[in-house]
Amino acid sequence: MCGLNFLSFFTVVAYVSAASAFLLGNWGVNDTVSNCRNLERKRSGVPNALASSPVLMQFWQPELRRRCGFVHSPKCGQPTRHICTDPEQMSGKELCPGACSYIASDPFFPCVGACVPSENCHMAGPLGTFPEPTRRVCTKGPILGCARYDQHNNQTWSRCTECVMHFELTDNGDCSYEMHHSRWLLVGLLAVAGLIILGSLPRIFFDACLAREGNPSVLKIARAHRERCLASQNGYHDPSQKFKLFPLWSTNMHKAEVAGAGLNMYYNFLMFLLVVSLLTLGVVALVQWAAGTPEWLRTQLKGTCTFTSVNAIGEGARQLGDVHTWCQWGLCFLWLLLFAASLIFVGLQQRSFRYIDESTSLMADFGLRVDGLPSDAFEAELEEYFRGHCGLQIVGVSVAYDFSGNVDLVERLIDRHLLEKDLSWWELAGMNNDRLKSRDQEKGLFSEGRIRAFLQALKGSGTAFVMFPTVADREAFDRRLVEGQLPLLRGQCRLTFGAPRCEPMNYLWKNLATTTLQSIRNVVKAFTVMLLACLGLGFIIYYPAWHYFVGRAKTSGDAQGDWATYVFGLIIAIGNGILYLVVYAGSTHMAFQRKGKRDVFNLIGSAIIAWTNTAFMLALQALAVQATRGDFEMQHNSERLVREELFRVLCADNLWYMLVPGILIVPDIAYFFYKYQLSLVSSIKYWVTIPLWPIYYSKALRADPNITPWAAERAMEPPPMQLEFDYSNAIFIVSAAFLMLFFGTGPMMDVCIILFSWVLVTYFLQQYSHLRKLKVGEYTSLALSHSASVLWGVPLSMVACASANYARLSAGTANPSLPIVAFVLALISYWLAVAVVLVIVPSRCFQADTDYWTAQQELKYDFFNTNPVHVLKTLHLSQGSPLVYFMRGKEYLQRQRNGKMSLPNSAKACC
Repeated sequence: MCGLNFLSFFTVVAYVSAASAFLLGNWGVNDTVSNCRNLERKRSGVPNALASSPVLMQFWQPELRRRCGFVHSPKCGQPTRHICTDPEQMSGKELCPGACSYIASDPFFPCVGACVPSENCHMAGPLGTFPEPTRRVCTKGPILGCARYDQHNNQTWSRCTECVMHFELTDNGDCSYEMHHSRWLLVGLLAVAGLIILGSLPRIFFDACLAREGNPSVLKIARAHRERCLASQNGYHDPSQKFKLFPLWSTNMHKAEVAGAGLNMYYNFLMFLLVVSLLTLGVVALVQWAAGTPEWLRTQLKGTCTFTSVNAIGEGARQLGDVHTWCQWGLCFLWLLLFAASLIFVGLQQRSFRYIDESTSLMADFGLRVDGLPSDAFEAELEEYFRGHCGLQIVGVSVAYDFSGNVDLVERLIDRHLLEKDLSWWELAGMNNDRLKSRDQEKGLFSEGRIRAFLQALKGSGTAFVMFPTVADREAFDRRLVEGQLPLLRGQCRLTFGAPRCEPMNYLWKNLATTTLQSIRNVVKAFTVMLLACLGLGFIIYYPAWHYFVGRAKTSGDAQGDWATYVFGLIIAIGNGILYLVVYAGSTHMAFQRKGKRDVFNLIGSAIIAWTNTAFMLALQALAVQATRGDFEMQHNSERLVREELFRVLCADNLWYMLVPGILIVPDIAYFFYKYQLSLVSSIKYWVTIPLWPIYYSKALRADPNITPWAAERAMEPPPMQLEFDYSNAIFIVSAAFLMLFFGTGPMMDVCIILFSWVLVTYFLQQYSHLRKLKVGEYTSLALSHSASVLWGVPLSMVACASANYARLSAGTANPSLPIVAFVLALISYWLAVAVVLVIVPSRCFQADTDYWTAQQELKYDFFNTNPVHVLKTLHLSQGSPLVYFMRGKEYLQRQRNGKMSLPNSAKACC
């Protein structure tokens, strides 16, 4: 009820605000149009008697149309409207005073010109810098890059006095391109790259096409491992067993247990975006049908003046006011609709996750996390404490150790352990091939005494996990904890308990011992590196783009989109992908204790980068268009409204060229084939030899006779699932599409259709990739879903911002504060409403319908065989029964464990 009351209150406030803005906008536009019409009639010399009679005005207006000239006497430097349908008919000799006998035409509004002196022709922008002496009009000059001309020998205008950006003024009055040397640098780099490729082609062709496979048996095993990393219904518990993949199109991605409940939540999010695109398309189509688009907009952009009567521009301003009012109210309704739909979706996500959690048994359901342990408190003492002093039934205790300074050594020991278990399996299976011969190559030389000394010297991180046989046992412990019946450890250590919060495979065990000071140091270091990388890559992308678009606009006066705009949109998408990798690399050095936190950081960081690129992209196009505007300042509101609308339409055209297909279409399709379908990185490693002696050399896997099984398996593994970047990309695509809501109903319709198609195609491409091409991962929490719901507030608030912007245009004000305030208020309101929904609708219950042993046999992993140091201690220090470290793609190695013998101190586990 609290959530419903909140929504009702906020809806009433929104409607009252929108109604106020609507009334203010209508009053402002009507007053503006009325005043403008009266001024135009007065200045054009139309008698009041004729102006009040439509019949008599029909005889007056043809007289205005028959002559080509200004509607009233022009003044020097002041923009004045004319009624010439063809600007070529205008002549400064006939229409302008002698002191300013040149006509500078407005580059945006062809119905406006100004009488200027010859030296002020730059007022017309790049297309009017040259004073043409015959007709005395400002046109495009003969010197490329010249901003101002000077009279030479008092006869011809052949000397430049000022050049535009990226051009240098020479002594003889010409403009020279200042960055011509960069062309030679680019040609040199391309030549060197071409020579390297040509020199490498023979070896690449031989290894890829002519050479035999260097070690066929190892490659066969690596291919089998690649298949075992995919999502399977039988879990690959036997390497000789034929895997059973999920059905491709009949699998319900909203309920099937493919990679945890987090994957189901992601597909729910895609369905939500599909609903959003349909609702947006419906509302925009309704607004388009009701408001329409003024026919004179496109005609004006082509350079033809269609306002050939005195009051035509007032009528045009009135049409704009009607369109803006419809857009204002339509987008306000759309925002309210999407606001309610978003809150409903958040609640449904909570319920859906709870339903899936109740129907599955996870390791986290049977455990508790313990913090505040002494560094010398290990398994034996803790098990004695919980069993003996507390009288509890537990499966065991898994202590997290502090090996942050020896991560490489622990990983090498785990790799050797897995290799030996893997080789033993194939040896028992009777497989005598090159894989067995490579045993000594891969396991390395490790002294058993050194390993024992290293493991015995490790200290605890202060964290451990206590596992209970059933959920009822865990709840009994919770009750005793609440009642204060637990004694202090060693009589002095007070422990803190909490839910594990994620599955054991999602814990980053090497980071559990990281202190707060170390975490701050790592965060500062990683942020610095990421910031420098983002700034460097942003400079590499945006400086050439700014150089091209703004320089081209100032030089040629042409700011409309071309092939370079398409390419730049694609480059931005590629840059986003590279920056995503930078964010991911930075997250691995921030000492997150759980993979879920790292995923959330990647999601937020990549979303911020995408939005920043979007802002730069929009600003760049606005700067390019602004460079062609000239120095015209409209004196009347009707003229200003029309001119600003023409500016917005031109910006919308450029933005469209950049979004379609460079950002909204091509990148996702190319990424699907590059990473999923072709697995380009793995394919290059497999087929291509890179012989760059002595800098770098990499031999193709298929032609390498010395390739080892472990190296081949690692190189040929499929790429992992990364839902955090999928969420980020989806939110970025919607944000980029919603930008077009600011530029009229025409672009809105087209982008909504593309957005709907994008969501539909992405859904099926992602389903194919997750079931057939990607390494399965564990997404068992709501962390990503909650973060995506919070970030969704940004594109949602863009709708409210667009509605407020149309209210501003309807009111005829240039103050941008109203859209900004609307965006902030809408975002804060949404976040508060989401917080209320998350409190009202619970998600996780931490319940299981089986016992620990049944769940462990099904999942194959637990808090013991995913703890690397714990596994090594069972192998080298005989602390409990020997374990096999759990890794995706090698589940079959867990069959070497004999039932409960895999758990430490299994003799006590039954007590």
